[in-house]
Amino acid sequence: SGVPECKTYLNGALYKGLLERPQFAVAATVGLSLAVAADLPVGVESPLMHICASLSCLMCKRWQASEARIPRDQRLFITDRPRIMFITVAAASGLAAAFRSP
Repeated sequence: SGVPECKTYLNGALYKGLLERPQFAVAATVGLSLAVAADLPVGVESPLMHICASLSCLMCKRWQASEARIPRDQRLFITDRPRIMFITVAAASGLAAAFRSP
């Protein structure tokens, strides 16, 4: 489920591959889309939160890789704090989208 895994990741227990796998993001997106399209009685809040957090984690990893040619004092991801804030905002926006809030 998405909420406990996101909380675990954001609290600092960095399990290898918890949010960093692109296969999970694709499979969860397809699975959730098919479940909603089939009108199955599933809760979309937790998977949508986990999908958004996973996609933002992948974006942060890509961004960190592209920052290698930028001088160190001008980089965004020198510490883990901006990455964790970015993932937190993405998870919150996924939860807000699940409840259709503005």
